[in-house]
Amino acid sequence: MRITAKTIQSDVTRWAKHFDVITTTGPSGYCSFWVPGGRPLLIQFKSPGLKLTESQELEIKRWQDMKYLIMICDHAEEAKAVLAMGLRAAGVEVSYNVGG
Repeated sequence: MRITAKTIQSDVTRWAKHFDVITTTGPSGYCSFWVPGGRPLLIQFKSPGLKLTESQELEIKRWQDMKYLIMICDHAEEAKAVLAMGLRAAGVEVSYNVGG
């Protein structure tokens, strides 16, 4: 069975809710994770092995032009690690065992 970007995003979003992270989704498959006390962490989810579409590249460039960092993740554990860094920087204790 092929792992989709939506499956990865759902897994990471479910995990993030254990840390009171607010999530919003945007066009082209990216998701904003609002970490307590910080700026949003933006993650573009991709199915493993797939390349960005032209519209996704344009959306990423738009965010980067506004000085936001946007990560591209094609595995749930990779995205959870990105979020964990942001959470720890905000003073939140993080456990990977919470919620799967």
